[in-house]
Amino acid sequence: MRFVSAEQVAQLAGVSRSAVSRTFTPGASVAPTTREKVLRAAQELGYHVNDLARGVLANQSRLVGIVATRPEVGFRAHLAAALAKALIKRGSIPILINTGQTEDELLAAQKMLIGHRAEAIIILSGSPPASFFELAQRNGQPLVVIGRSEPDADHVRAGNSEASRKAATAFYESGRRRLAVIGSNTGTPAIIERESAFLSAAESLGASVVRTRR
Repeated sequence: MRFVSAEQVAQLAGVSRSAVSRTFTPGASVAPTTREKVLRAAQELGYHVNDLARGVLANQSRLVGIVATRPEVGFRAHLAAALAKALIKRGSIPILINTGQTEDELLAAQKMLIGHRAEAIIILSGSPPASFFELAQRNGQPLVVIGRSEPDADHVRAGNSEASRKAATAFYESGRRRLAVIGSNTGTPAIIERESAFLSAAESLGASVVRTRR
């Protein structure tokens, strides 16, 4: 693959390579006539600035990794889509990595993102090992975990316990006395928190609960 280069634009416009660079650098000084020539040549050739090269020079890749196990499933699909949309809106470039839950798989995803100088990693699922956080800290790479708390990362958590207690109370107040809760065999912290709160609230109200997992 050979992308159109700034040198080709300069040749077609009849200007220097530096003039092309200044034209596409916000705030840089360039004569109006030169700018017009460069923009016309760039449009004709289909040229776009190499943001990857600029990011390397400025040590700002604008890449943000989204690491998830089975991101196409259920709520994670909506969450990944919303995150990607929000990141693009703020000028970042989201990279979704569909990974497994083992330590080796998570570390491989992290090393890939560090190698491409991702500015941050957002973890949607899985429980990263301590080495995951240690490597991020050594490289100054911020981590954000969704749905749980980690001592060495920022986190975003939903009100799992409160929502589960409200659900159990709503069922009980509507006259239901035999309830059921369906969990998951994955046993993630969020699932365990929701199950425990629901069971505790239902039993304290006097309802019986059947518990099953898939």
